[in-house]
Formats: sequence, structure tokens, C-alpha cells
Amino acid sequence: MPEPVRRKYLERYAEPEARMARELGHQYEAVVVVPAHGEAPGFVDELEPALKAASSRVLLVVVVNGTDASSEGVHDANARMLSALSQRLVARQQLSAVEGSPAAAALGRPSVYDLLVIDRASPGRRLPPGEGVGLARRIGTDLALAHFDNGGVVSPWLCSTDADARLPLDYFPRLAGLAEQPLSADGARRVGLALPFWHYPSGDAAIDDATALYEVSLRHYTLGLASAGSPYAYQSMGSSLAALADAYAEVRGFPKRQAGEDFYLLDKLAKVGSIHRPAGDPVLLRSRTSDRVPFGTGSRVRDILGDDGKLLFYHPRTFELLGLTLRALRRAVLARSEETVVVELQRQLDVGTVGAISTALEELQAFEALRETLGASPDARVRERRLLTWFDALRTLRFIHLIEAPAGLPRLPFQEAFAGARFVTLEGVPGDVNSVRSALFSAEQALPPDNGVESAILGRVNAP
Repeated sequence: MPEPVRRKYLERYAEPEARMARELGHQYEAVVVVPAHGEAPGFVDELEPALKAASSRVLLVVVVNGTDASSEGVHDANARMLSALSQRLVARQQLSAVEGSPAAAALGRPSVYDLLVIDRASPGRRLPPGEGVGLARRIGTDLALAHFDNGGVVSPWLCSTDADARLPLDYFPRLAGLAEQPLSADGARRVGLALPFWHYPSGDAAIDDATALYEVSLRHYTLGLASAGSPYAYQSMGSSLAALADAYAEVRGFPKRQAGEDFYLLDKLAKVGSIHRPAGDPVLLRSRTSDRVPFGTGSRVRDILGDDGKLLFYHPRTFELLGLTLRALRRAVLARSEETVVVELQRQLDVGTVGAISTALEELQAFEALRETLGASPDARVRERRLLTWFDALRTLRFIHLIEAPAGLPRLPFQEAFAGARFVTLEGVPGDVNSVRSALFSAEQALPPDNGVESAILGRVNAP
């Protein structure tokens, strides 16, 4: 049941800083966690309007972090951040150190919200080599989970955002409303939130254009996955996600990765419930370049600028082949027949394309997984759940990469990729990147609001 799952996680897997929650005496409406690495302290001003708009006190947890390998510029920025945040801590409370962590933490009340600053950036307190934003998010979210478990947080949603974000004014009221809607229309448990997001201009036209183009590619990919019937068709943005407390514990939290921790957390959550895509105003993100993580929006924008503002998109046919493959695999599972996969593909595709898909599936060891799935249970839904859990977000991406060249599907420039895409209609939309970005945002908002393995299965079972 939920409480034993939480306790097991907190006792066995949580970061030591989670024990600092014992000294938090106030009950909060919600908690939002921000990792800060080489950031400017003014980011709190951007978050304050939403923090102040909450119906009762919320807690902002800022994990200032770096490693010994970080640049001197990052160390200097982190020191300035810690100093500036310390000055905001009215009625400052220094939390006790906990065994197993070198962190220092202090709590204060800058305004109608509380601010908890965790120092994993000063000499002697830094993160271990090779770890970064994933561990920083995990530290803050584990602490939030512990306080929730202690009865100190009302909202069951553990929220994550970034230092370049502006939260919409209804951010916390929306969370409260979603807490009252724990199930999707099909009856799946909602375990994660992928809130809408939108990059706003920085004032540098080249950066703004490159960021808009990269955002278009993210939406193109998500809409392509949705058209293929993938259970993993949602945006993975650490700046605009939240995890249900019990489900976060169930999947053992954020991975301690230098990048992609948001992708992997949502991938794990999508296997145990529904990822919900709420409607409403987006989280606004500042357009910028960044070298804070090895990959992600900021680093991809830098790459685009280095390639004269160009970015190639997946061929739209790629998503059609993904959809055909997923349907063939699901039919094979329901029929308990491995041969059904190739038979279904041969019925609709030429020999060369079937060969390309078969080779990709062999590379992924999909047929071995399928054979194990066929004998896993007499219940078709159990078998289907096992298949879709195995063919997860990472394997979906690998499958797409594996079939591109063998199936003759080169990546395409912006306009060509959308000219051949059946999964989105841009008729009447001006061809500039921002007009297309706006149209894709609307198309994404029009998708079914829940995604994930359970929603994929229950949606089929409950279909009229």
C-alpha cells in the first residue's frame, strides 16, 4: 500500500538530506524543487508571483550544486547564489547536518512562502564526480517526499522546475484541482504531470530563433509518437513536471544522472500509471544557450547556432513505421503468436521495409522479449502491459534511430518534415518557425490528456 512503499523508499533509497525534513515544522500547500548550477539569484523573483498566488504557504527548495570539476565561473556563480539567497532568509533556521551528507541547509521566510536552501556547492559540500542535476533534483524531491510522509505537505504532487522558469499564476491552484482528479477518464492512476511549456524571447534574435526551432522539434517528436500510438507521447521537461508522491517512491525517484533525469523519471512513471497533460497556461522558459548539462535544450540551442541555425527533423514516415510495428507487436501478444509480427508487417509493407524493421527489432532483442511475454500470463492485458513496459521511451527512440537509414528515411529540413507529416495539419499556418510552434502547441494540447502504459491498455479495453 502507499505508506509502506514510501517508507521503504525513504528508509532504503532516499538521499540522506531527506532526513532534514524532520526539522520542518510547518505544513505546506505544496513543495517545488529547483536545482541551481551556475545560475543568477534573480530567478527567485521570476517564481515569486506564482508562489504568492498560492492559497496557502508553499515551500521552495533550491539545491545549489556543483562538483569539483565545475568551472571557476560556476563556483563563483554558486557562491553568489548562496550569499544572495541567504539574505532572503528572514527568521533564518539552520537545519542540523545529517549523517551521510556534507550538505548545509537553511530555512527562512522571504515572503508568504518559505525558502529552503541546500548547499551542495561550497568546497567540501559538492556533489560527487560524474553526478549533477539528477542528484540535485533527487535531493530536493526526496526531502519533499519525506515531509509529505510526515504530514507536512498537503499536495500529493512533488513539483520540479528550473531557474529559467516563470510559473503560471494558477500553478498551485491547478495542482490542487488535479489532486481531486486522481484517475484518468479510462480509470488509470495519474502518476506524473507534464505541464505545458513555452520558451519566451531572450532579446538575442539568433538564440530566440534557435530555441523556437528546437522547441518545434520537441513537439514534432511528441506528436509523431502520439500518432503512432506510443504510450510515451509526452514532453520530458524537468522545468514543467511533477510526480505523484507514492509513485515517485514506487519507481525509486530521480536517477542520479548529469542529464536526462526528467526523461528517465517520466519513463519509469509511465510504466506504472498515467502521465497527465494538463490544459492551461504554460510554464514560461527563457530562451538561452547553456553548457550546464551534456545534452538538453540549452546545449542543443548552442549546437543549432553552431550549424548556422539549422536543425534536421525525423522523417514523418518514421512514425508511421513505428505505429505499424507497435500494432503488430500488440496483435502478436494478444494472439500469443510470434509469427504474427512479421505477417502483419508483410501485409502492409514492402520486403525491404519489413527487413529494416525486423533487423531493428532483432538489434533491440525484441523477439526474445516477445517470446518471454507470450508465456508470461494467460491474461492478455498482463501480456500487453509487459510488452509496452519493455518497449519503453528509450527503446522507442532507439528503434527510430535504427530504422532511419535501412528504411531510407533521412532526416529533413523544417519545412520538408512538416510537408509530409500526416499527424499534424499546418494548412493556412504561416511558414515561419514561431507560427508553426504555436500551431504545434495547440495540436499537442488537443491530444488526449493522459498517456502511459495503463492508459494505452485501458483506452483500448474501454473503447466503445
